[in-house]
Amino acid sequence: MALKQLLEVIVLVVQIISFPVAAASLYLARKEAKASRDLQIALNLSESFRSRWEGGWSDALHEVKEAQKTLGTNDVPIKYRDRVFQMLNWIDWLGVLIKTKSLSEKEIIFGSIGPQFVEIINISRPLIEPHIQEHGSKYWAGLLAVAQAQDVEWTKGY
Repeated sequence: MALKQLLEVIVLVVQIISFPVAAASLYLARKEAKASRDLQIALNLSESFRSRWEGGWSDALHEVKEAQKTLGTNDVPIKYRDRVFQMLNWIDWLGVLIKTKSLSEKEIIFGSIGPQFVEIINISRPLIEPHIQEHGSKYWAGLLAVAQAQDVEWTKGY
């Protein structure tokens, strides 16, 4: 009988010790999977943005800034609006990923291409504001999430 009781105590001690170890293992595995997912998303987003940036977005943004400076207005010239809306839609899509927590570590993205987002959002303000006023803040919810994360001043009221 003493041996049976000793074995039962040993089994109980093993169960008591193994439960926290198993819980910690699950937590660490989940955390690692999340980090891996974020890294994969960040790499895909980075490549997507880079190809578009080098494919004409950079030039279009520069030309919009020059036109705004030359004309003395904040309006986006009509011939660049399609390109600017492409940029805004891409940023809006990124914001949706952030809002839905599909991308939890946004600094992975903002650390390198965040300044471009701020510049795009600031330059395109005359295009965005009428849509937000007409349709509400949900119309550009992802874009506003990125703007808020990047502390774009004029979007604070939305």
